[in-house]
Amino acid sequence: KGLGLGLGLGSAAVTRRDALMRSAAATAVLTASTAAASSSAFAADDAASALPPPSRTYTQRFPAPFDPILGPSSRVTVRKRIRDDVWAVEQNLVLGPLETPLRCVVIRLEDGTLWVHGPLAPTEEFFSLVEGCGEGDAAAR
Repeated sequence: KGLGLGLGLGSAAVTRRDALMRSAAATAVLTASTAAASSSAFAADDAASALPPPSRTYTQRFPAPFDPILGPSSRVTVRKRIRDDVWAVEQNLVLGPLETPLRCVVIRLEDGTLWVHGPLAPTEEFFSLVEGCGEGDAAAR
């Protein structure tokens, strides 16, 4: 179902995934432009190594005790194959000096649809890994 989020998209309905992806893209552009402007005195290779890949960017919209407390951050997403039709998708949650993995289980049902239990931070990388589970055996290996 579409969301009326006031994103300047006219009367077109926007899905939650589209809204999250546009938000992540806007955050990545803002982060990159801010870092580029502030790093003009530093070497170019130092500025490039400090930026996370846009596909791993995640924005926290409310204060929380884990990273990021508020604003953008990046999370690496890893997919592990458990069986032919079951995958574990993991991201690390950082709380100060502690780090713990968050696990999401993806199961391909008999009709080819995916059942996602305990979804993780909505990064572009997470969506592409989950969608890759539904494409058949070649994409998941």
